[in-house]
Amino acid sequence: SGYGVWKTGDEIAVRMDDGSYVTFTLSGTGETVRAFFKGEIPQGRTLGDCAVYPASAVKSVNPDGTVTAEIPQAYNADEFKGIMVAAIEDSWEICFRQMLSSVLVTLENFPVSAGSFMLREEGRSLTGDFRFDPHDALVSGISAPVGDGCIEYVLSKSSAKLGCNVFLPVAEYRKLSVKIFDKNGRTISEQPLLQNPFIAERAAITSIEKTLKVVEGPDDIVTLRGVPWCKCNLQRNAGAAAEGWQAGWELASEPWFTYNYDLKENGKYKYDENAAAQMRFDIDNDHCNHFNFGGIAEPFTKETESFAAPSGDLSISGKMFTDRVCTQETADFAAAAYGDLAYWASKGQYRLPTLEEIETLKECDVQYGHCTAPDGMKIWGLLYTEPADPANPAYNSVDIQITEAMLKDGLFLPCAGRRADSSVTVISYRTQGVYWTGGAVDKSFVSGMSWASSAAGAEYEYSDILEFTDKVRTYGHTKGYAYDRKAGFCIRPVLN
Repeated sequence: SGYGVWKTGDEIAVRMDDGSYVTFTLSGTGETVRAFFKGEIPQGRTLGDCAVYPASAVKSVNPDGTVTAEIPQAYNADEFKGIMVAAIEDSWEICFRQMLSSVLVTLENFPVSAGSFMLREEGRSLTGDFRFDPHDALVSGISAPVGDGCIEYVLSKSSAKLGCNVFLPVAEYRKLSVKIFDKNGRTISEQPLLQNPFIAERAAITSIEKTLKVVEGPDDIVTLRGVPWCKCNLQRNAGAAAEGWQAGWELASEPWFTYNYDLKENGKYKYDENAAAQMRFDIDNDHCNHFNFGGIAEPFTKETESFAAPSGDLSISGKMFTDRVCTQETADFAAAAYGDLAYWASKGQYRLPTLEEIETLKECDVQYGHCTAPDGMKIWGLLYTEPADPANPAYNSVDIQITEAMLKDGLFLPCAGRRADSSVTVISYRTQGVYWTGGAVDKSFVSGMSWASSAAGAEYEYSDILEFTDKVRTYGHTKGYAYDRKAGFCIRPVLN
């Protein structure tokens, strides 16, 4: 059931009367269900009785007339469309039929940090070399032999709900499992996929749907919608000497902690224990939670040469550069001057979230409220948790006490304010939170509503952020304000 279209460059292997195969190439641009293939039949041979697609699958022809074909271990949906066979009878017009089983795999709670996953069936090979008779395969398909060949599916993009198509050899499957890897090839999780056995038949289209169990990470990590978030903000502490970190850098000690959380009065700004009220204070470079975009050598200042200025929509997440425009990437932590500050400070353990990762928070339940520090001070913010109903995530703006038990399974982002791009002062502390992602946005994206877009000589360059108050949340590019990369926002890293 179902059909595909031919693509430019497609090739088929056509069997000759002596059992050998000759490659015929698609004539034209493809994108059609019907197409012409052209090739040259060697002198002394005539057309045989079958053809195989793709031609590259045919590795060898065996003395008994069977074919040894290869199902690749690593592929994506754009590269591999299964193995098809067509019978050649009394006409040059032939019809190719799928010899494998097409399976749509849908995985909920999929880790957004994943770079690939592997499917395996205990005791059976899903990939590798398969020996079959083309005419028999037209009836029964290509069967899965005894072995351990796995399918590795390489992801071009990952999300908390993943849907992809794979091709399985014909067999009864009982112990199909998925093993998920991060972008560095490290194992994230391995889980079974099936509740009941199923039979994969030739040319059938089957669906497997699975909600994965959330993987328990380290104590300082909480995984929401597949994203492994640090429970605490990145901070500069000049006296810090944390193992595995650059000197003077660390994660905060508590999810709610930011410097000056205990500030009670600063001029006309006063602490109100009954409701969040704005507070202001000046940046202290030795004890700081607010950083410009992409500055590593000078992450605290608003000076032009201190922050990164990549062009286009480049993401700096997990990357370091020697130049401000971020074209000269480096793996040398000592040489890095711009890039992902969280990645540099943690020596590769953590990184900035991507825009896609921070947008998964839209899928979470959200509770506005406050944590209470041991000294009795209240710190307001948003608590993100796994949704009770994924189809309808809840948002509660009524201020409540956020308890230790709630923090255990949630992501608390404090309203730590922001350093204005024109000063060294953190403003809107206790009433607003602004957090960087690794995504840069070309300044042409500036909304006409923004005063910066029409100001004479304005050269604002933007980046994707998460901004919130108790009432409003904005993910990605905030168009209504003149925030640019010289501003100072917080960083809530993710596990690299």
